Amino acid sequence: PANERGIALVIALLAIIVIGALVTGTFYAGRMEMQSGRNALYTGQATEAAETGLTDAFATWNSTWNKFGQDGDSVQATVYPLSSTAGDNSLRYTQTVRRMTAGLYLVTSRGEKLDQSGRIMATRLLARLGKLVPPWVDVEAAVTSKGNVVVSGTNDRIDGHNNFPPGWSGCAGGQADLAGIRTSGTISTNGNPTIDGNPPKREGDATVVDSLFQNPYYAMLPYATITIGGNPTWNQIGPSTTGSPARCNTAGDDHNWGEPGRVGGTLQGTAPLTPECQNYFPVIYASGGLKVQTGRGQGVLLIAGDLEVRGNFEFDGVIIALGEVKTNGTGNKLTGAVMANNTEIGDLTTFAGNPTVLYSQCAVATALQGTAKGFPLTERSWAQVNTR
Repeated sequence: PANERGIALVIALLAIIVIGALVTGTFYAGRMEMQSGRNALYTGQATEAAETGLTDAFATWNSTWNKFGQDGDSVQATVYPLSSTAGDNSLRYTQTVRRMTAGLYLVTSRGEKLDQSGRIMATRLLARLGKLVPPWVDVEAAVTSKGNVVVSGTNDRIDGHNNFPPGWSGCAGGQADLAGIRTSGTISTNGNPTIDGNPPKREGDATVVDSLFQNPYYAMLPYATITIGGNPTWNQIGPSTTGSPARCNTAGDDHNWGEPGRVGGTLQGTAPLTPECQNYFPVIYASGGLKVQTGRGQGVLLIAGDLEVRGNFEFDGVIIALGEVKTNGTGNKLTGAVMANNTEIGDLTTFAGNPTVLYSQCAVATALQGTAKGFPLTERSWAQVNTR
């Protein structure tokens, strides 16, 4: 009958409600899935940024990190890895470097994903252990030469006993004494020079070959902090400061080769010490020959040609010349290790003018520490740590 009430409207409304709930649930689930996927994407991008920071830290190891004290965090500048190539500032990483014991370093990298307003959408903090590995230099004598060596004079002193530069600290004691002179050729003397060591002389050593000099030379070449072209004569080499308060002038003075003095006066006797440069161990590269006279320095000296030390010059560290090394004049003191490749026919290592050449494991190790490179330990690529 027309006046009977039905339930079709109720059923229709109920169906609409159920369908609406299903649509709403589906929309909500889909939105949650999309948000979850987006979060996973952001997290993955933040992780990749953090990994990039770790990889970059070891691939472009900053030698200034080698001088860090233990257990102090050093936060590096924030880097936007995609900014220079794609103009994209949505990813960034910040490295933190901490020196630990025994040459170990803990490098952490905080990777962040940003939105267009610069708000952080995701963060990942990764860490990796690394170890300093200095270049290998086969030092077995105060002087190592491929070819003949001539020592002239009455007050010349070449000593392979392990010496400590006056006032230097932080060096291990009990290191072995080495030969005074080690050469593939012969050693001849004029006058009455002192050649000492354990043994004083090693002549005709067949292990003294070109690679002994050239392998460490080319390994350290990329770390050169001072480059000298031509075949110049350099005078008045010495430490300098800049700014207020004073700091070592490591960028604006290529005659600043660090401060080897630690106590008292310098070799020249009159120049005051410059403590600000006592931890500066540059790698000096001369692309040709080099003549030095009057001054002082420390670090690593790499000479593509011949090195001539002309008088009143003090250097602590490692000297490697692909050509010949010769001294003349008075007041020369070389502490650490001197290596002369003598690559050209007729090259001769000569010491005249009363020089003092002392082997020092402390000077060698400290100088090479500045050229050491950090290598990641191989147990795992990285570890994730909790952000804090």
